Amino acid sequence: MSDNQNIIGGYELKNCVATGNSTQIWEVTQTGSTVPLAMKLLLPDSLKDPAAKNVLKHEFKVGMCFEHPTMIRYHKLEVSRDHGFFIMDYFRAPSLKTQITANLPETQSRLKKIIEALCQAFVHMHEKGWLHRDIKPDNILVNKTGEVRVIDFS
Repeated sequence: MSDNQNIIGGYELKNCVATGNSTQIWEVTQTGSTVPLAMKLLLPDSLKDPAAKNVLKHEFKVGMCFEHPTMIRYHKLEVSRDHGFFIMDYFRAPSLKTQITANLPETQSRLKKIIEALCQAFVHMHEKGWLHRDIKPDNILVNKTGEVRVIDFS
């Protein structure tokens, strides 16, 4: 991290979107830009763990294989002694799990479109030789207009 605790690797941390066991997802902007991006950042304890670094690198490698409207685009990986992160598109949307919990009937009314988009995503993944090993509502984002993004390829 730089002297400014809100900047890592040239990216300004704006908002922590999610925290997991070994990583956090941050909304970020590149220094000098206003374009929102997302950063998956290794937590300090995980930074000391070679296995956690390998998982981060693997997810980035897998994510870089995909170019499809239903997949988050990955841009940059940086792993050093001081930090480990990758940069990807920021898709401002709640998870399908959050939406099911908040309003099941409304989510059910959009389910056909969501499932069709997921099928397209998984066909694309399979064509590239990959399987998503953690398909669950937490790893599916759906925005207000019904656009779907599959996340978390670790």
